[in-house]
Amino acid sequence: MSDLHEAARHYAMQNIPIFPVHTPDPSGRCSCRDAACANVGKHPRTRNGLNDATTDIARINAYWSRRPDANIGIRTGYASRRFVVDIDPNAGGYDSTDTLQARYGPFPASLAVHTGGGGLHLHLAWPPQGMIRNSAGKLGPGVDVRGQGGYVLGPPSLHRSGTRYAWTGLDDATEMAAAPPWLLALIVERPLAPQPVSDVPAETGPIPEGQRNSALARAAGAMRRHGLSEAEILAALERVNIDRCRPPLTDAEVERIAGSIARYPPSAPPASVPSELRLASGAVLRPIARGGRYGR
Repeated sequence: MSDLHEAARHYAMQNIPIFPVHTPDPSGRCSCRDAACANVGKHPRTRNGLNDATTDIARINAYWSRRPDANIGIRTGYASRRFVVDIDPNAGGYDSTDTLQARYGPFPASLAVHTGGGGLHLHLAWPPQGMIRNSAGKLGPGVDVRGQGGYVLGPPSLHRSGTRYAWTGLDDATEMAAAPPWLLALIVERPLAPQPVSDVPAETGPIPEGQRNSALARAAGAMRRHGLSEAEILAALERVNIDRCRPPLTDAEVERIAGSIARYPPSAPPASVPSELRLASGAVLRPIARGGRYGR
């Protein structure tokens, strides 16, 4: 078993969703074999990219048994309960963080990763409320954020420089820290209710294509009937989507389901209108209005 395969298993056992990423070869070219690749060793190997992130050991063994040198993508956002501040020194990232800290205060001691290109990924705990999405330069030149719908490479992935990503820790931290209020004020997109990951109906097994929307809608309806908020429903659906949907739906589709169900009063979410109807011809009809009418 390769070091990357072993690390991938370790992440999954910590409930961190991961997926295989392309790798640079000794000459610095990408394993995708595109001579003009502009994202060497950093883009997904799988068909659905970060939506193939999983904590399923069997799937991880299958991935890395085929490609033992595959880099490791760590999905950020609700699913892994983390976001990452990505500091690129080549674009002025450390100057920007110096400016931020002089103005607002220090970043917390937290788990971090030395990237192979000399940068730093600061891993911070997903906040108890609010939505954080990907952004580039919002905090300053060379400082990006990876949140919902994003990913970063996890150690010991290989950088095109030949250096491997490696865990470190600001002030020798060994755990993820909460983000300081000043940082959240700059990056949280919209306030939401507190977001503990809540239980969903006790069902097991994979959810195949064609049943994913309706299955998640049923789970969301059950949670809404128990009074859960949109944020709580979304957090739970993210886990179900990653762990059971084959292949997973996109983040936007999961957010749409959670938002749609959350519009109903807690005591009366839709009980019988499916989120999509598949005809014998193979055509898929989706609701266009409340009350059971469908459109293509």
